[in-house]
Amino acid sequence: MFKRELIDELVSGRDAKDIFDRNGVLDKLREALAERLAETPPQINEKVTRLHAGRWAGGEGLANGLDADPSLLSRYRLRYPGLEDQIALLFGRGLGVNDIKRRLEIQYAAVVPDELIASHALAVWAEARDWLHRALDPLYPIVAFDSVRIKVRDSEGGRNKICHLALGLHPSGSKEILGLWVFEQSVANAWIGILNDLKQRGVEDVLIFVNGGDRFRDAARQFFPKAQTHTRIVELLRDATNFASSQRRAAVASALREIYCAGDAAEGRRKLSAFAAGPVSAKYPAIAPLWERDWSEILPFFDLPVEIRRVVASTFAMDLLQRNLKRAMRVRGQVDSDDDALALLYLVVRNGQRNWKRPQREWHAAKTHFAMSFPDRFALR
Repeated sequence: MFKRELIDELVSGRDAKDIFDRNGVLDKLREALAERLAETPPQINEKVTRLHAGRWAGGEGLANGLDADPSLLSRYRLRYPGLEDQIALLFGRGLGVNDIKRRLEIQYAAVVPDELIASHALAVWAEARDWLHRALDPLYPIVAFDSVRIKVRDSEGGRNKICHLALGLHPSGSKEILGLWVFEQSVANAWIGILNDLKQRGVEDVLIFVNGGDRFRDAARQFFPKAQTHTRIVELLRDATNFASSQRRAAVASALREIYCAGDAAEGRRKLSAFAAGPVSAKYPAIAPLWERDWSEILPFFDLPVEIRRVVASTFAMDLLQRNLKRAMRVRGQVDSDDDALALLYLVVRNGQRNWKRPQREWHAAKTHFAMSFPDRFALR
């Protein structure tokens, strides 16, 4: 690959320590190559140059299958290790190209071309596109749905849309976001499109769905007729804890756990009456009427074993992820297209899933009851 004379010139009169130690020949050669590459004017893809004003896709986005131009990244990779991770982190926080450029120039004390950041944005789109269409496992014991509102620019100035996301639990207890789907707020067949996408990507069976209304139930019966659907418990827990301050939410959640973890519906009703007369309800009087009003929708929840109820009612992972998604969208404000929103939200999901390393504590007891309640469907694959 290299001429022998060049190698002889580099090692002449030097021992291994001079060559391989820090600030040795190899390090200085790396710096010299980076300087030489930086002197060569980069060939920028025409589609990349459209991003210099702070936009991601200029309305084209993932649909065109754009690929990132690697020339700029390769020229800066040797000189600034970790630059790509920094760009992805700042994109995931909702910052635009101009804001990222200013932060990187302060951090590295060097000029960072707009095209460098834009080129990495194209790489993110390609990665997000592959992730959104990846194959899924055939079985998920629990799939919980949630949503976040996004603002998309259009010719009339902008409109609100809804991005649905699905959190799936594997038979091993590990968590995974199965997908992101953007729809208009008034689309009637959104759930049909979402469940059909899961089916097409390899999901054969779901034991329990969480968070779905009447339209969701109709779609679930069409694509997953054996699945159970429990709609209100997670939403009720979230609505109840939102009445409390951040310091008191744990106490509210602990008091409500006594209700939905009762032995049966009758005992749960007694626990609800005791909660309504207790000190937590006295401090937050809107919580008990909220649960009493929707008690009929909670009743099917008591048909599940307590160990499974604890897992189904867990909201920590989804709540944390939703807060990060909302924060990123709030920082960004509006996006140019649905594809831009999906790329941004994908980065937030990717960063959040890195912390999901272990199954939750209640899963080890719940999987035994899954195997007993669904003997012909549940298996530790």
